[in-house]
Amino acid sequence: SEPISAWLSFVLDKSRARKGDTKEGSAYYSDLLALIGTIFLWMYWPSFNSGLLTAGAGTTRHRAIVNTYYSLTASVLASFFLSQLTTKKGKFDMVHVQNATLAGGVAVGNTADFMIEPWGALLVGTVAGAVSVIGYAFIQPAIQRKWKIHDTCGVHNLHGMPGIVGAVGAMTAFVTISTMRYGESLWEMFPAMAPTNASDYQLIQLQKLGWDVEAGDGRSRSEQALFQLAALGSTLGLAIVGGVLTGFCALLPCLDRLENDDDMLFEDEQSWVVPNEFIAVSVNENVGSIQQRGKRPVADIEEDF
Repeated sequence: SEPISAWLSFVLDKSRARKGDTKEGSAYYSDLLALIGTIFLWMYWPSFNSGLLTAGAGTTRHRAIVNTYYSLTASVLASFFLSQLTTKKGKFDMVHVQNATLAGGVAVGNTADFMIEPWGALLVGTVAGAVSVIGYAFIQPAIQRKWKIHDTCGVHNLHGMPGIVGAVGAMTAFVTISTMRYGESLWEMFPAMAPTNASDYQLIQLQKLGWDVEAGDGRSRSEQALFQLAALGSTLGLAIVGGVLTGFCALLPCLDRLENDDDMLFEDEQSWVVPNEFIAVSVNENVGSIQQRGKRPVADIEEDF
């Protein structure tokens, strides 16, 4: 939902956007520092996927943690492999390493507590990592070039597409679930699949054994998968509506601080207190060059280096 909202917000205001700017990207040393955040997110992502689980608490949480680590590991391998294939001279891209390595945790969130087996979690993570890298390498530049949409944080590549991968994986998992695999925990994990008749013998026996199960909607596996598809559609629908509303709000004159000055789109001075000594160093692939960004003369800045 996040990337769709951002897309539509920018589309409605795309007449003001330029093709890009050197300031839109991040500096390499900033990427290195940000990698610390990636490491912490990687380590603690299993807690995101398992913390809110209540059904069969101990067992399902343990399974969610294991599946998430499997998926994260697979996304790391896929990210590094695809990063080499999509960059010049077979080098790694720090943006891919920062973000696509987490795509497995995003994608497996839907099925983290499912009995998808290690190979299932690895498959989800591999696909998510590959899709994320492809998004950063090809899809994001194409969207920016064609529609002038600036996804500066790569939300579409890390959360949008891997999220859809996870939704498809969940629909597939629902088709394969069975009482033989899940046993008594099936109706506790998926209450809507429990029998509609509260006097069902098996349901009563489970309640006597202490299972927290009640009469449900009697959904079949395919019906539950279709409900998952409906959830994906409703999420995208809410994102589209939210994006349209956000885009129109961004166009309100009272919220426009740029006053039609497109040259200030990527400048901090418009909204932040910037010291006089503030400069930005833009590095060319072959020669490092110093570009004036503050109020000091370029000659004085060059002396500092």
